Amino acid sequence: MIKSIIFAAILFVFTLQSYAQDSSLWTPPEKDSLLVILDHAYNLEFDSFEKKVDAYQKKYPDRPEALFVDVVALWIKVTTDLHNPKYNETFDEALDNISDKLDDFDDDHPLYEVAQFYVNATAGFKAIMHVARKNWFSAALEGRVAVRGIEDALEGKIPNPDAKFGTGLYLYYADLIPNRYPILKPLFIFYPDGDKKRGLTDLQETIDTGIFARVVAAYMNSVILFTREKKYAKAFKIMKELSDTYPQNPIFLMWQISIATRMRKHSLALDLLDIYTERTQSSKPFYPEHKMRIVNFRYGVIYYQAAKYEKALTYLSEAQKPLEQPMESYLERYKVYSILQSGYCFKNLGRLEKAKSMFELILTMKEYRRSHDVALDYLKRLEKLSNKKTGS
Repeated sequence: MIKSIIFAAILFVFTLQSYAQDSSLWTPPEKDSLLVILDHAYNLEFDSFEKKVDAYQKKYPDRPEALFVDVVALWIKVTTDLHNPKYNETFDEALDNISDKLDDFDDDHPLYEVAQFYVNATAGFKAIMHVARKNWFSAALEGRVAVRGIEDALEGKIPNPDAKFGTGLYLYYADLIPNRYPILKPLFIFYPDGDKKRGLTDLQETIDTGIFARVVAAYMNSVILFTREKKYAKAFKIMKELSDTYPQNPIFLMWQISIATRMRKHSLALDLLDIYTERTQSSKPFYPEHKMRIVNFRYGVIYYQAAKYEKALTYLSEAQKPLEQPMESYLERYKVYSILQSGYCFKNLGRLEKAKSMFELILTMKEYRRSHDVALDYLKRLEKLSNKKTGS
């Protein structure tokens, strides 16, 4: 995940161009109405979204934002099942069509630079999609816009409030990456230095004043606080607010479950998992069946933490059931995690041979998050326990 976020963050900033002009041209008409339209999209209320965005587009056919709002809606749909290839062709074609319309703004049009900003932002969305699918060459092609825009964006010369989202991600990861991943240092030699504190400040400014990036900035801020800064309470507060505001959104719901589980808020996490499960079992749109592998793994972790090992094993067994390709490959890591967790359960139940078989199975599978090292360590522990029991 970290590699995808790093690459996406850099690409997002690389797509920013230097557009110093009258800031009033960057403010869309009826901004509050536009925010309501985006709220419908984030809550997956696409019937309401389509009606209101259609009216907005008819009223303001010459505003670039009226076109770009469709990009955001498409992206939200895709992120609910990011690795499902069924969206590939539709997403790319739709974004190409929107880019073509934005390119229709002539260079003598007063909103030309505004339109070009959204052309580049559209390319950024496509790049992030390619990153998620590890199509690095395609991602690089989409992010090939000159890097001269970075310093202008960092100096506040782009009067679009959403530009702070790109600088926030860049500053944070440009500070984090070279120190944590020295092999990547050469990538940053010719670019501005990072600043984690300012990066988080820029993300907060986007949350407060942004339009299209306001919600995703809050989402990324929470994810960073959770996965990188280990500030679980703060991350949970932000993600809970997002989930409360957009209760139908499965992405915010799943992250809230993850953070709650880490904080051992077991009762809340189980309630949220029950909601997710009910929506999936009732075939609610944007809750695909294969995501139940993740859900069952989460159940298993919670019951393991509560020392209810037999109940945990029931859910972990469900999480290991095979899926159709390509989702089996994309979600394989959760199968690995479930097998590891099963090994922990069997060990604590005193079923050492069964635990051993779990950890040995891990060594035959692809490694995720040092899973091989963990399995080898537990195999050594099991050997010591066995020797102790036999007195050898």
